Amino acid sequence: MSQELVAEFERRLGCFLPSGYAAFLSSHTDRCLDPSLIFPVRDDPPFGSPCTLDELLTASDLIGNDKQQLSGIPDLGLLHIGGDVLGLSLYMRVTDDGFGRILVAAPPSRDCFDVADDFDAFLAICTPEMDTEP
Repeated sequence: MSQELVAEFERRLGCFLPSGYAAFLSSHTDRCLDPSLIFPVRDDPPFGSPCTLDELLTASDLIGNDKQQLSGIPDLGLLHIGGDVLGLSLYMRVTDDGFGRILVAAPPSRDCFDVADDFDAFLAICTPEMDTEP
């Protein structure tokens, strides 16, 4: 079923998603991550690094966001693919310039900071958040 949803989203987007991200979406069925993921940011963002990711959107979420015109920052070519409970947003560039690159931003700014060259590289740098409570 998820492969069909990925194909539907690609039709709505007007381009194919990077293969690693499309493969991830085809088997990813729950947006909430447990445990959350920790990842570094290449640049020196004002909100600090490393960052925490609590959710990665599913293909169904992406379609729903697109229907509501909440799919990211279109004029910057950024597709919203995840975030955290504090408002941090994870984006994928879906334009020719840097296609597939993963970036992060924190509201209210639209300033984006470089995380990884592609989704597979992003997953490779993520580590599970460890519960620090006894």
